[in-house]
Amino acid sequence: MDNSKTVVLMVLHSMPQAKIVKGLLDAHNIRCFLSSEYDAMLTPFFSGESSVKLYVLQEDYESAKEILSGKKEL
Repeated sequence: MDNSKTVVLMVLHSMPQAKIVKGLLDAHNIRCFLSSEYDAMLTPFFSGESSVKLYVLQEDYESAKEILSGKKEL
């Protein structure tokens, strides 16, 4: 059993943006996933807002932050 802990890397407010960030991390072999993916698609119809949480493994957190800040390249 894998006991890796996940942490929220960031909260995004649009699904297209969330998919782009996830794709960038995937390209760097950072395991990540989005929560509230389907809620984010439906929520704007009801409340005008949406958010998607992007999770990474705790051990990949710093690397993911470096990638997103542009300090680490492919």
